[in-house]
Amino acid sequence: MRYQVRFHLGKGKHFGHWQVKSAVGVQYHNPATTSLTLLDCQLRNQPGTAKKIHGGEHKKVCAWIDCNEVIVSGPLSVVGLPCKYNPKVAPHWRNRSGDNLDNQRIEVLRTEGREVLFTGERTENRGGFVRLAEPAAEEHALGPMRRER
Repeated sequence: MRYQVRFHLGKGKHFGHWQVKSAVGVQYHNPATTSLTLLDCQLRNQPGTAKKIHGGEHKKVCAWIDCNEVIVSGPLSVVGLPCKYNPKVAPHWRNRSGDNLDNQRIEVLRTEGREVLFTGERTENRGGFVRLAEPAAEEHALGPMRRER
């Protein structure tokens, strides 16, 4: 994976920002003004550290999203299902039902504010590069109807 994305909780000017690490360095993105689209993803964590935090220890970095592409844009309004991580609540990535999502592979995740959302979108590989796939023809036809409601 080429990128690691996590929510930065360290003190300082980037507190509460999305942190994107790659081989060329680290970038920070304010969730109030930026949305991220993450392609070809895997939800990761360190279970031993997460269990200690869940048991009462102080928080430290123990979870992130590995992905092959990160697209940065202005704030988006995203429809999707939340993927949550808070080791004080549960020592694993979880969905709305609380199911363990650790190490799950997900084609597309998007951020809206501080949330990570599974949108059901797909990716395609073109010439060794991962990109967002075009919606199916049926989805194009339904798109305007969904927006009119």
